[in-house]
Amino acid sequence: MSVPTTSLSVVVAVHNGAATLTTLVERLASVLESAASEFEVMLVNDGSEDGSWEKIKSLAARHAWVRGVDLTRNQGQHNALLCGIRRARHARVVTLDDDLQHPPEEIPALLAQLAAGSDLVYGTSPRLSRASRITRHVLCWTTGEKRMQQAEAFRAFDAGLGTALVANPGPRVCIDVLLARRARAITSVPTRHDPRLHGSSGYGPRKRLSLWLAMLACRRERPRAAPPYTIRATVNERT
Repeated sequence: MSVPTTSLSVVVAVHNGAATLTTLVERLASVLESAASEFEVMLVNDGSEDGSWEKIKSLAARHAWVRGVDLTRNQGQHNALLCGIRRARHARVVTLDDDLQHPPEEIPALLAQLAAGSDLVYGTSPRLSRASRITRHVLCWTTGEKRMQQAEAFRAFDAGLGTALVANPGPRVCIDVLLARRARAITSVPTRHDPRLHGSSGYGPRKRLSLWLAMLACRRERPRAAPPYTIRATVNERT
């Protein structure tokens, strides 16, 4: 079977994900080798306290296609993703969580929708908490896009949409609001959503509220040039 002639960047915000990173990268390797002609995995360490950065450096030493960024402090998932997306080098971008709840094996389903003409695709789960449903409603209201009712952290989009992320709106960031500004064809596909193998969700009431405020901030604030995060170190940042 021939490998599709597409290039792909997978961006992962890592927060205390040391226990799952090796398995995540191994499973990504198996999928990406048949899904893209060129690929990279960008692991952005978002203020982890469990040795995640050491694990990222170890994985980058073993795999030239693994790149790592270490943020100076915890900035939140969307800021960490913003950092990785802005450094992505390939034609298409996929984002997924570090806890293996988004199975890497589902990535080809998202890419197939991009190939069919969409420029932003979400992998959706039938099981949603009440807080997640509220988040989706706030996102729809903020963007004026009913199609954002399917928004998830498991996303695929054309890198051209990343131009919406170049001038960010300030310290409060919501990736989905920024993408919705430019996306013409937003679709979703049902994907498997696996149980979390380690730890617990980092999205408590305080972080949910922060995300909702970020959605409103992204809608109202004027773009600025300086990113809302700072970087301490990188690995495999080839010129």
